[in-house]
Amino acid sequence: MLITDHKSTSMFRRYNITDERDLKEAMRKAQAYVQTLPTERTVAPFQRAADSGTQ
Repeated sequence: MLITDHKSTSMFRRYNITDERDLKEAMRKAQAYVQTLPTERTVAPFQRAADSGTQ
């Protein structure tokens, strides 16, 4: 349930992966996806009103 983020056990049981090979493949795919995510911050921090010259 930690990997799939299912909130209820009934949903987890419905989609439960019982084969260890399937679990390893799911983790490999998740890791490959995470590797494609940007590592650089793309969000600018907020400026305080006093810092920006406006109020």
